[in-house]
Amino acid sequence: MKTSVAIACTGLGHINRGYESFSLQLANALFEYDEIDVTLFGGGKTSCQVGYKKVWCIKRHSSAARLLALIFRKNGYLIEQFSFSLVLWFWLLRKRPAVLIYSDFLLGVYLWHIRKIVGPKYKLLFSNGAPNWPPFSRMDHVHQLLPHYFSGAVQSGVPPSFMTVIPYGIKYVNFPYGLNKMTLRQTLNLPLNKKIIISVGAINNSHKRMSYVVDEFASIRGFDNYFLILLGEMGVESKEVTSYAEIKLNADDFLITSVAADKVSSYLYAADFFILASLHEGLPRVLPEALGCGLMPIVHDYIVTRETLGEYGIYKDLTRNNQLIEAIAEIESRNIESSVISSHARNTFDWAVLKDKYYNMIQKLADA
Repeated sequence: MKTSVAIACTGLGHINRGYESFSLQLANALFEYDEIDVTLFGGGKTSCQVGYKKVWCIKRHSSAARLLALIFRKNGYLIEQFSFSLVLWFWLLRKRPAVLIYSDFLLGVYLWHIRKIVGPKYKLLFSNGAPNWPPFSRMDHVHQLLPHYFSGAVQSGVPPSFMTVIPYGIKYVNFPYGLNKMTLRQTLNLPLNKKIIISVGAINNSHKRMSYVVDEFASIRGFDNYFLILLGEMGVESKEVTSYAEIKLNADDFLITSVAADKVSSYLYAADFFILASLHEGLPRVLPEALGCGLMPIVHDYIVTRETLGEYGIYKDLTRNNQLIEAIAEIESRNIESSVISSHARNTFDWAVLKDKYYNMIQKLADA
């Protein structure tokens, strides 16, 4: 008998974050197992190999969400999670999954209460990407992305058996043999005669600190030989970042844009350097994605980036100035072949390497 598994992600089809790409890729990876019947639930239109169900919800950036947030003194994200959970419940009554996997913490809280009051009796598997810290009282198992989160939770009293450590799986793009950066840059309409620096993430200052990247780029002496790409989801802070870049930089020296998740790898492969300026993360999927494209990420120096990248990261204090130019010099002095970096990434994060671990985690919880 097959194990019925549901994967729920409210942003699928209308938001481009790590949660969405992880949920979609996990569903496709589990589809390869005959022992699992997987259904993916999301809040928008998308396509995947498995059965997909669009769940109606009040989307976080909609006028309805803003109005309700104003009335109830909540935010649009909470409105989206709550409305999604109520409609999802009807699908769960029909599907009756053994395990339900989710990354949005609030969604799990709502589903836990619904299960407690009216059922059905699914097991809640929380993929802790934010990350959240104990107590873990509204789920049945926690998927931790790094040993740091596992050990911290154990020190807080969480039983080790309540958690499983597996990094994010990544679907790597196999570019045509012999494809070089110049050919790809022509396709993407990017400069051919400049070194490209790229940062990927939500175009904001509060978390991804994109204006810091702009400042660091502007401080490079002779930056006319470089080109900056800020690539990511547009939001309420994006206009501020764009306006700041227009003041600090020449118009032909940068690009700020958003593309579909499956197009990000092309921009990474076309680039020469990658920087992520955020000071705290769960396990940002873009780091192993950048590694897979042969880039050695420039990151803030803390435990999460150290555990994610190991010897293939350039660690700087990104609260200080002039760190980007120092990091570029370090990358050039180390001169590690991009194929070596890419091979490490694929041996560590590729779904082919990790999917059995996810399968075993899910089956163990289903059988408990």
